[in-house]
Amino acid sequence: MSEVSPAAVKELREKTGAGMMDCRKALVESTGNLEAAVDWLRKKGLSAAAKKSGRIAAEGLIAISVEGTKGAIIELNAETDFVARNDKFQALARTIAEVAVRHSIGDVEELKKAPYPQGGHVSDAITNAIATIGENMTLRRAEILGVTKGFVASYIHGATAPGLGKIGVLVGLESEGDLNKLEALGKQIAMHIAAANPQFFKREEIPSARISIEREAAKLGAEKFVEAFKAFAAQAERYKARMGQKRAFSEKQLHAKLEELAQTLSSVDELLADVERFNASEDRKDKQNAVKTQKILDVFFQEAAYLLEKVQAYGDMGNAVNRYIELKLEQFYEEAVFMEQLFVVDNKTKIEQLVAESNQKIGKPVKLTGFIRLQLGEGVEKKQTDFAAEVAAAANG
Repeated sequence: MSEVSPAAVKELREKTGAGMMDCRKALVESTGNLEAAVDWLRKKGLSAAAKKSGRIAAEGLIAISVEGTKGAIIELNAETDFVARNDKFQALARTIAEVAVRHSIGDVEELKKAPYPQGGHVSDAITNAIATIGENMTLRRAEILGVTKGFVASYIHGATAPGLGKIGVLVGLESEGDLNKLEALGKQIAMHIAAANPQFFKREEIPSARISIEREAAKLGAEKFVEAFKAFAAQAERYKARMGQKRAFSEKQLHAKLEELAQTLSSVDELLADVERFNASEDRKDKQNAVKTQKILDVFFQEAAYLLEKVQAYGDMGNAVNRYIELKLEQFYEEAVFMEQLFVVDNKTKIEQLVAESNQKIGKPVKLTGFIRLQLGEGVEKKQTDFAAEVAAAANG
């Protein structure tokens, strides 16, 4: 075996990321020619990559790249979070996102065929990274978002490096208004999307099959609610004389409030006895406990009075079921539909209203054209590992 200089091995390692012994062998096989050694490692890497291709890659990075009025977002998976912190893996993810936006490619298979800046195609770059870094990698998703005039805002939640992280968001804002103000608005909305995770852009985009599923679930919930309400009303009848004042709460809270009040109902007699006993005592702490316990009872009686009145106001129980279903569907829309969600910053302004109010500040009408939100590993079934079994397998191997 001919001699190879340590400097040449070091240079090849830095260029490829391969192991020291592999680099030395590659240089020997290529008689010291650096480029030939790189090719030798690639050929070796193709075999290594094939062996790794069956391993589950659910970690990695979301990468975003924005150029002008276009933005691209991709998900590049690896097997471990450790690799996601690797500089070479980060550079690969970032460059793939740049290729996607430069060539306007939002399809994974097409993106793999796109030319990679350092030579070959995107798929070649991934294969080489598998060989040099030593883990299976998968380009799982790629999407593009653009506007004709305006701004494409981006946001990375929990960024590990600029443009890289676990959750990525792109938002399209169509407008001829002030770009700086448009950018600020877009950033806020992108952060909202990262936190609120809307499933649909507008109500009209929800498939009818999904609405049917939600309606059926709401119907089953309504029937259970009505049965629970009947039981509560029957048990609470003995306290009717104490329910003069009413403390209102949102209709959306009916089910949760019924469950809360039903739990308290079972201990009302005991709480009333406590108030009487504490009041009869001369001890100061007992007197204070009497006041605290009475406040708990007052709230219970006031909210129970309102709950009973509200549900009974629907008329028969059939109407109560229908009202419950509509409330649940509205709640679903508010949680799942982007334009109907409450802005996470103030939790009271709907996104649709937020955009409408921003028109004056930005100077021209603003239209949200769409959004993309990717969260690392969503939908990937991660393999559950048995550490003891892994060690045993390695020992036997």
